Amino acid sequence: MCSMSIEPSGRPATLEKAMTACQRVFVVVLCLIGIAYILGIHTRLGLAIYSYQYGGAFLGLALSAIFLGIRPVKKAHPDWVRFLDVLLALLGLVGGFYVALFYPSLAEDLGSPSPLRVALGGLTALLILEAVRRTQGWVLVIVVAFFIFYTRFAHFFPEPFHAKGTPWRTLFNYLYLDPNGLFNVVMIGATIGTAFMFFGEVLLKFGFGQTLTDIALLTMGRFRGGPAKVAVVASSLVGTVTGGAMTNVLLTGTVSIPMMKRAGYSPEEAGAIEAVASTGGQIMPPVMGIAAFVMAEFLGIPYAQVALASAIPACIFYFGIFIQVDLIAARRGLKGLLPGEFPDLGRVIKRMTVLLPVGLVLIYTLFVLRLDPAVSGVASGLAALIMCTAVKETRTDFWRKLFETLEGTGRVLLDIAAILAGAGLIIGCLSISGLAFAMSLNLLHLAGKNLILLLLLTAFTSFILGMGMPTVAAYVLLSVLTAPALVELGIPPLAAHMFIFYWGIVSNITPPVALAAYAAAPLAGTDAWRVGWTACRMALMMYLVPFMFVFSPTLLLIGAPLKVALDTVLALIGVVFVMTGFVGYGFGFMRWWERGLLFLAGLVMFISATFPEQYGRTVVMALPGVAIAIPVLFLNRRNKRSAVASKTAVAP
Repeated sequence: MCSMSIEPSGRPATLEKAMTACQRVFVVVLCLIGIAYILGIHTRLGLAIYSYQYGGAFLGLALSAIFLGIRPVKKAHPDWVRFLDVLLALLGLVGGFYVALFYPSLAEDLGSPSPLRVALGGLTALLILEAVRRTQGWVLVIVVAFFIFYTRFAHFFPEPFHAKGTPWRTLFNYLYLDPNGLFNVVMIGATIGTAFMFFGEVLLKFGFGQTLTDIALLTMGRFRGGPAKVAVVASSLVGTVTGGAMTNVLLTGTVSIPMMKRAGYSPEEAGAIEAVASTGGQIMPPVMGIAAFVMAEFLGIPYAQVALASAIPACIFYFGIFIQVDLIAARRGLKGLLPGEFPDLGRVIKRMTVLLPVGLVLIYTLFVLRLDPAVSGVASGLAALIMCTAVKETRTDFWRKLFETLEGTGRVLLDIAAILAGAGLIIGCLSISGLAFAMSLNLLHLAGKNLILLLLLTAFTSFILGMGMPTVAAYVLLSVLTAPALVELGIPPLAAHMFIFYWGIVSNITPPVALAAYAAAPLAGTDAWRVGWTACRMALMMYLVPFMFVFSPTLLLIGAPLKVALDTVLALIGVVFVMTGFVGYGFGFMRWWERGLLFLAGLVMFISATFPEQYGRTVVMALPGVAIAIPVLFLNRRNKRSAVASKTAVAP
């Protein structure tokens, strides 16, 4: 027996190195086959491939890479555990590649569960649960396991959840192979997820994430509270590329949070501003987060329509943050950046010559040509690579950066694959058990067909689920359970789905599980709980905007263009009133009753925009809000001048 060198932990070094090497190969291959499939290379080669064949290969490689690279527990464990991981990795390949190799023949007889199909279906479901546990933790595992348990034993549940139980053989065969089962959701990550993760990784690995931050520094850094405004702008730009709140915080917060603290913002405020602005990246077009692409698939509409619909709410959200940080800076007399803190203009312009054409490619292919989003994402990523070869700075170490891009894309896809596979199991269970229909009826019954009560129940449910699950998993579940009830009461489907999408996001910044705040707190050097509660205040518009576009679908571009423009203007004016009252500073410090009246005026402006196609009623309703706000602001300005005059008079 040949001897093996031993690491300090006691694990065979050779096995560890082999597993690491295999995982790196798998994640790179995962990215490459995804790009090839999206570009239709197999069609050009004359190969006919079912989409689920590619989905099987994608899932098999992802599961295998997860077991090879992510330890079952953080603490040290015996050598045999790593050998068990190798076995799980092999089983993951078997479960995925069985579909990849044999789906053409399986598709002819999906309704007849053979023992082999049932065994592989059950095995794959268990492997997915373990992969979800390793990547996302226990909460999503418990949710998925509950729905599987319910589907099997629904006949034991009391009314109104009593239903016919599904035998194991039928259940596993359905989840594994049926078009409404596992792979229906996995394919979204295998195509759109792959495309836009590749696009984002190209920009990040070639240094364009920093370029976006530099652009924000040059445009906003010179104004009062400049560092906070830089954080808002930079996080919105970078967030639309990464699509993840925590990732965004770690990318931009390392620069923006220290700058905000030096400028005079408290550590809690600096961390909260970054957390809130980073969270908004998931709602910011043109890329947004993976959940937005899932929404487009579920609604059966082009992704471009979802992105365009999200534009006005996203602008209202970021405008609210921007106004708030500006007024805080005015209240404290905070200045902009010092001259030496600005990036080199020439370097930024040089990188803009690469970044601008890439952005134009994305917008043109996605919104003008209306290509499939996956094709647009890959095309934009390839365009970025081509443009990078034209600039010496980005051409340096090109092949190393390219490999890091492919590997980084594959590693991000492991999380996406695990989440969507778990979500696919949930969707399959809801479909075969009929629970989704029953849940919608129960919500309608509980709310008594009261729209406001139903919205509050849906918001609370979305928030609770969002605390323990990634946004996309929470959205997938709620889109089936609660969105139909909202639509039943007359809310447009896009508005209903956007509502639960927003409320699934707010848990990133709302205690007790505020992941974006937890990521920002160490960078700010303060307590995560304080950052979370400060973020709640900063993110006030995140809580209000979903109710605004539910009652005013024009904010989602649903309606006549003139009404869309009118409601948008009224909403933005309302934001100014609400935020001024909320911060307590307009032209000068405000008294409590002035703040209350301005807040009320803002709410009146919001309400005025909720009368579809009724221009006269909208204007008449807005007049009281203006009538309340103008005297308050006039009085505040006069008091400010009086205070300044008094100080000048007593000065020596």
